[in-house]
Amino acid sequence: MENSILNELLEKANKGGKKTDLSKTDQNTYRNEFMKSLSQEGINEDMVSYFVKGIKCGTAGALMNWMNKMPDDKVFDTYQSVLQSKTFTDLDSVSQFRITLALCATLLCNADRYDTVIADLMRKFVQLSRKKDGNRLTDLSKLFKAYFMDYMQDRMQLPVLSKYHFDEEYEKQLVEMLKDAIEGISPKGDNEIDRRNILRKWINANMAVDANPQIEATGNVTDVKADSLQGTPQTTVQEPTQQDTGIRGALARKLLDLAKAVSVCETENRSVHEIVSEKEAEISRLRMLISKYQSQIRELTTETDSLSKKLADCKEQLEAMTKENRELQDRVGRQSEVINVFDQDKDNSKTELLNQIATSLKNIYADYKVAENMDMTIDLGLNMRDALQDVFRKLKKIGIDIEGR
Repeated sequence: MENSILNELLEKANKGGKKTDLSKTDQNTYRNEFMKSLSQEGINEDMVSYFVKGIKCGTAGALMNWMNKMPDDKVFDTYQSVLQSKTFTDLDSVSQFRITLALCATLLCNADRYDTVIADLMRKFVQLSRKKDGNRLTDLSKLFKAYFMDYMQDRMQLPVLSKYHFDEEYEKQLVEMLKDAIEGISPKGDNEIDRRNILRKWINANMAVDANPQIEATGNVTDVKADSLQGTPQTTVQEPTQQDTGIRGALARKLLDLAKAVSVCETENRSVHEIVSEKEAEISRLRMLISKYQSQIRELTTETDSLSKKLADCKEQLEAMTKENRELQDRVGRQSEVINVFDQDKDNSKTELLNQIATSLKNIYADYKVAENMDMTIDLGLNMRDALQDVFRKLKKIGIDIEGR
């Protein structure tokens, strides 16, 4: 569902086809309105579009605040529905890199809860930081500063990367990429200098973890023990005895056997990781399909509810029209009865009138029949005139006024 306030702010940011940064007030309004819509609708293509377009307004923080309220087992699915949506996958790699950096930096403020999501985001960093020809993005440091360093907060927990169990080669590439990105930043002001120094310490600590296995890489950068970075204590070197030589030979053979076993395990482990990666990709695909079908089910349910309501309204209208029709039929029936009675009375009145006329004229008609064959005389003519006048009087008396019509 479209949000008019968010659309107005997006139009304002792209006025005249030229992108401009919104004011702090407008950014806060966008973020709050996005959070409100997100709470009402949840994640869908429209909300992902608003999230992507408003990344500079802090939509990553709003998304994290919304996910903070959901159960742990729903967090990764929600994250996947964002990054596997059509809106996100249709973006170019630089835009995806910007959003991935911003989201990762934001989630590091609650790193313990979002470990799985953060690890998955960092797995995308190296690929997204390269152009199609394999070279690093020209604006790598600029992007990293704008969408990671500028998102840093006091409660951010910068992690020891080895705790995510990345492939050794990938972790090396990731550290190199982060180091290049950080070293290319030109800070302005004390605050940016402090942030860059914190990031430098973070990368240096991770490089130390890779180089020195004595460092405990189990948590965040603050878990790295500084004592282990200061080298190892010096010991006195003694000449080996014959017994020492034998022991050392046995240890060397055992270490060689152990190294072979470790190599086999590493090979098997890589194979297992490949299988796991394939399964995870399949699981992600299935989750995406499930999310798609759930969305379709919700849409169909909404449509079904709407049609059910319309059907109920139609039933009510049909019942009202049926009732009105019955009333009209009853009224027509009653009117028909009245008309029939009226017609019957009219026929009876007509018959009575005809009978009355016939009775009134019967004697005159009898006299006419007597005189019909008589020779015409003056007296007979006078009598016939009087009889005819009597006829007109009788007709007038019963309502047939020939003279007045």
